[in-house]
Amino acid sequence: MSESLWHQLKKHQKVKGEMPASDQDETENIWYIRLIQGLAGWLAAIFLMGFLGLGIAGLFEHGAAMMVLGLVINVAAYGYYKIDRNSDFFEQMVLAFSLTGQFLFAFGLFVLFDFKSRHWLVVVGFYQLLLMWVMNHYLHRFLSAWFAIIALFWGFESLVYSGVGSALVGAVFVWLWLDKCGWQAERNFYEPIAYALGLSLLQLNV
Repeated sequence: MSESLWHQLKKHQKVKGEMPASDQDETENIWYIRLIQGLAGWLAAIFLMGFLGLGIAGLFEHGAAMMVLGLVINVAAYGYYKIDRNSDFFEQMVLAFSLTGQFLFAFGLFVLFDFKSRHWLVVVGFYQLLLMWVMNHYLHRFLSAWFAIIALFWGFESLVYSGVGSALVGAVFVWLWLDKCGWQAERNFYEPIAYALGLSLLQLNV
């Protein structure tokens, strides 16, 4: 019930006292409802991307076109997350589309580099860092940080074999957890990055 309706009823002496608290928030926070909404979002995105893929199959031979399409999809995802709408269905659907845009951008670079050298991985790594910085979504930020580390490490092979990369990741990981993740104002930004660094450390040292 809206607050205006409650005041009207109170004015006509149909109700008394203060408006009771709404149980809408409790309903929205039920985990299995949110899970179903999230899965439905991914399913919808998969079907939409399947239809889209049938129409753009020829683009896989043109690297620049794939990069442009990937950028457009990621910009659209950024616009949605900037609005900060509270919908698990649309959040997960937009996440799936954004991941598709990242794949198109990365594969487009791979084609442009004629499937040679590792320089395209460095570009992808910095692109993922940009997405990590601007995307206002917890899981998206985690995945972008994780993808960025993987791409940069494979782009600069010396980071893998020398051990310098693991030391840098470990140092940033410790700094984030000790200095940044404890403050609520900064936690939503730094915590997914810290988790991505922790996962990367496990990968690099197993």
